[in-house]
Amino acid sequence: MSKEEIEIDIESQEILGYVIGESTPFRITFLSNSPPRVGEYVFIKHDEDYLLGMVDRSYAGNPYVPEDITNINVFKNYMEAISVREYSRGSVKIITKLKPLLERGISEAPKTPPKSSYPVYRASDKILTKIFSPNVDNCYDDYCYDPYRKIGYVRIGVLSNHPNVPVFVKVDPIVSRHLAILAVTGAGKSNSVSILTERITCGLNGTVLIFDIHGEYASSDICKDKQNIVPPKINPFSLSIFELFRLARIRDDAIKQQSILRRVYKYIKDNYKPSDPNTIEYKREFLNKILEVLKSELEKKLKKKNNTTADKGILGGFKDDEILNVINKLEDLESNYSAVLTPDAPEEVKIAIKPNELNIVDLSGVDENGSDVIVSYYTRRLLEERKKYVTTRREGYPSPILIIVEEAHILVPKDEETLTKDIIGKIAREGRKFGVGICLVSQRPKNIDENSLSQTNNRIILKIIEPNDLQYIQRATEQMSSELLELLPGLRTGEAVLLGEFTKIPALVKIDEHSGKKIGKDLEISSQWISSGKDKREEFERIKDELEMIKG
Repeated sequence: MSKEEIEIDIESQEILGYVIGESTPFRITFLSNSPPRVGEYVFIKHDEDYLLGMVDRSYAGNPYVPEDITNINVFKNYMEAISVREYSRGSVKIITKLKPLLERGISEAPKTPPKSSYPVYRASDKILTKIFSPNVDNCYDDYCYDPYRKIGYVRIGVLSNHPNVPVFVKVDPIVSRHLAILAVTGAGKSNSVSILTERITCGLNGTVLIFDIHGEYASSDICKDKQNIVPPKINPFSLSIFELFRLARIRDDAIKQQSILRRVYKYIKDNYKPSDPNTIEYKREFLNKILEVLKSELEKKLKKKNNTTADKGILGGFKDDEILNVINKLEDLESNYSAVLTPDAPEEVKIAIKPNELNIVDLSGVDENGSDVIVSYYTRRLLEERKKYVTTRREGYPSPILIIVEEAHILVPKDEETLTKDIIGKIAREGRKFGVGICLVSQRPKNIDENSLSQTNNRIILKIIEPNDLQYIQRATEQMSSELLELLPGLRTGEAVLLGEFTKIPALVKIDEHSGKKIGKDLEISSQWISSGKDKREEFERIKDELEMIKG
């Protein structure tokens, strides 16, 4: 769109008002015919270009009705004059010059402020569509691919104050710069995940992995034809020593127990190499083999007490009760996680997590400890395999992947150490180079590790009410101004503020609702109670009738 076309289009639009008072290159105040809508976009005349801004505050007032008026009779005396002196005002956060945004897709802040008396126009749907919808040939209803820039886009919704303007986001920054989806319960987090994952996977043939804490996604229709439900199972031989510590509930300060298990773990790994013909059997019996060695070492120590020439074994420096404690914890581990730790689970990660599909690990039947190990295990392995593939182009995991962690405040907590927190922090720092992206989803932002959250450069922020959550989000989000922050408590279900590199400019969006959405909806409580009561009454009447027939 040429400069002349921009001017014709804008100057034919409705004038909302005029710049008044003192302005800066970042903010203006304008006098308006009626109260402007918070979150709507405006164009502001500026030298040889126009500026794009967002209304973040709206005022209505009257000089005859000051805040400190206390006499009702004085107020009544001015009733006739009040309507004549009413005024409306808006405050606008200036986002960018319009021309570089339309021509090159980049934001460029003005160096000088707009002048007083310059007109402020309501932003046209035509130009906003050019900003939020990619102008490429390979574009469908829900996704686009730009073959020249080699970037994919997916539709996420429409502008809340401009419902005819579809909003598409760039997919590459979501993976390379990570994403956070934050909101109170019931505000639309699950629906946002559903829309993004379906359009990335079914539209762009992307690879997504969801760790499904509550089993919501595993029973959904999201991208059904390319959905791969992953059993929460791990081959014990593939566990790291730290994952084994976690499952065995050996605390960080239990140094002796950690040393005992570490020594036996290393002994077995070193002594049963892949060249050994019995390797497969040892992998299948890995935990049993650890227990066998521990019990054997305990037996050697008991013999040593009666015979000074007996073999000390590999645990000669440890006490009997220390070894016995580890044996007990491993036996508890086998009992607690027999359904998770199975030799039948594939060791090769790409067999379990299928490239170019929507992979869902259902963790609804696993406790927090087990969930932490499973999430840590798969994310660790995926990062290792992606590093291998980027280096060799032959071995490793062949597809870039977006990993979605639901209930991030549990698995990546602020004030506790978890295995998932450690590997997510590593991916946040290194994943960009290897095509591993993370998406943290939570209704308790203030309980998420701040280092991990601050690395998510893209945000979908739905309704947030709790003041501490709001302050925490603002600290971890460079683009979150106090004015945008004030919008969050008042958002409707499904409305979100979009910030980050995946959108050209900050946007207030009504996210599309997933057509086959079964997850995240509130239960119809009253209906179920009434239905249950009706069933019971009918059953009671039936039994009563049968008894009367018997008596008769």
